[in-house]
Order: sequence, then structure tokens, then C-alpha cells
Amino acid sequence: MDINRPEDVERQASSLPREAELAEAKLRSFERARPQTETHDTSFTDKAGHDVSLRTWESGNHAYVRAYDTAKVQVPDTIDTGQAGYANAMLEHPVDGQTRVRLNDIGTSPDYRRSGIGSEMLSQVEQYGRDNNATEVYGSIDSQGAQDFWKSQAEKGWGIDYSKGAYGQVYKKLE
Repeated sequence: MDINRPEDVERQASSLPREAELAEAKLRSFERARPQTETHDTSFTDKAGHDVSLRTWESGNHAYVRAYDTAKVQVPDTIDTGQAGYANAMLEHPVDGQTRVRLNDIGTSPDYRRSGIGSEMLSQVEQYGRDNNATEVYGSIDSQGAQDFWKSQAEKGWGIDYSKGAYGQVYKKLE
């Protein structure tokens, strides 16, 4: 059994604030080292006739694409959940030297499904990959319903590998 003496406990407790200060300083220096966030906007009319604005925020190795019905909301200056849809992606630099984009998630609000917003957000993620010399975009399918969306993307070069994950993994080679 390991029993601490009172003076050992006091010494350990007194070192915690110093460790917390060091961790906070390290975090602040990391935040300062990150590149500034850049934004890119694209506007289009979806298949349902909504005027949609896509805003892409790029920060470090992450891209956040958000879709907004501009007849209902204004496009915000800061990243939020996206009123009509969202996509989140990140650059990966594996040991094989091939930069890839991991599509972490993508979704559209129920009122905007099947209107082309998902496809437009994917185009923005693909462009993010091309701009960063990525060779591929890939991600996991998280539901049976999402498989239908991905099957509809086959004509745009997307493939599904059903051997990976519960519902498959999607991928697209970038040119």
C-alpha cells in the first residue's frame, strides 16, 4: 500500500497550479501559431429554388463548409452549425506522403435535402483538397439513409467501399 505523507501531498498540490499555468501558456502559443482563418463564399440557387450561400472557413488543416438559405438567415461571420447544411473536413499527411482530406461529416437540414446543397458542399471540400495538393477525399458512411446520398454521387466520381465500416467508406480521387 502506498501512503503519502502530508508534506508530500502539499508539495504535489502546490505544483498543480504551476503545471496548469504551463499547459495554458503552451495552449496559447499553439493558438498563436495557427494560421488565420480564411473564408470563401459561393452562392447558387438550389433545385428547390432557395438562394443558398455557402461559406467555407479554413483554419489550419481544417475546413468548415456551412450552407445558409439567405431568404431566411444572414451568413454569420463566425462558424456555427449552418442553417441549411454543414460539412467538416481535415487534411491528413500520412507517412506514405500522399495528402488526403478526411470528410468527418456532412449533412443537410431536412427541409433542404435532395436540393443539391450536399453536392455543392462536397464540391467545396474537393476544392479545399485540390488547393492543398490532396490526392483523395474520403469518409465513413454513418447510416443506411446516407448510402442513398453517396450512391447519387457516383456519377461525380465518388465510390463506396462496402468492406470498410458498418455502412461503407466513400472516396474520390482528386485530379
